[in-house]
Amino acid sequence: MRKLIFLLMGFFIWQSVLSQYTNEDRIIALNMNVGNNVAKIQNRTYTATTNDTTEWLHLANSANVYLTLQSKDSCTLLIRYQLSVDRVALGLSTLLDSLSTSAAAGNAKSLNIGTTSLGAPFIRFFLAGSALAFPEGTTTNTYTANMLLKKY
Repeated sequence: MRKLIFLLMGFFIWQSVLSQYTNEDRIIALNMNVGNNVAKIQNRTYTATTNDTTEWLHLANSANVYLTLQSKDSCTLLIRYQLSVDRVALGLSTLLDSLSTSAAAGNAKSLNIGTTSLGAPFIRFFLAGSALAFPEGTTTNTYTANMLLKKY
């Protein structure tokens, strides 16, 4: 009976340890300054004057954080970010990279934000359209922003 109890305890401890090795994959939401934001950046229409600000994203306890943008037409989307300790905006945003593609079928770009955030617990992104590198497309001007948080 003691062996059975120890085996069951070991099994539950093993399961709880494995449950910590999870990844969270989600579509990023816009900053609407309201709770329970449902305005996701998923197939969102963009133009050369688009200027979307995301919600504050909590990065603490994540070993790697990936931001992925996908466009379904030619575009130039500038990716800027702002770090914070307590979700209070301080200072200017910093240009990180851009998703630039001339292909009518669009393209995707994924960035490891963990190396950019340098341990800051919160980050938000500014996604701005631009006609400087490639003009906006003429058919399906939509893009999607996705965040993947890897715990370990």
